[in-house]
Amino acid sequence: MEEWKKEFWKAPTLLDTTNPDISAFRKNGGKLIILHGTADRVLALSGTIDYYNKFVEKFGQRPLNNFVKFYIVPGYGHGKESVFTMGRNVLQDLDHWVVSKEEPGNLVVTDQNEKTKGRALPLQVYPGYPRYSGNGNVNSAAIYVYGSLANGR
Repeated sequence: MEEWKKEFWKAPTLLDTTNPDISAFRKNGGKLIILHGTADRVLALSGTIDYYNKFVEKFGQRPLNNFVKFYIVPGYGHGKESVFTMGRNVLQDLDHWVVSKEEPGNLVVTDQNEKTKGRALPLQVYPGYPRYSGNGNVNSAAIYVYGSLANGR
């Protein structure tokens, strides 16, 4: 029982989103892709945005862009009840970034939800957030324009 208690109390330190100092991770060449869905009912999107903003304060936006990418996924949740079921292997994007040294930019993800399968949406690097242009099929990533959550446009 004592062994279990020790391990249990380690968990909060592993999941700590109050300390943005990931300098050792950066120094060792680490790359990080953060995804958070707008339909996540388990973890608050505002908490992830706050944590990302702490990274910006710690490292500055330009240096941060070299090793952290943050995407907000419209309609994506925590589990199968999502409005949007993302059909993209972001781990492959991360691997490509590490191996090729090519930073991921804006991405296109396709919906795997049975009711809306095939729908495509763009993901924009935060603070970017896709906005419908007002013309065309809403299920096509091509008709979305760059928007920003930072300035509400």
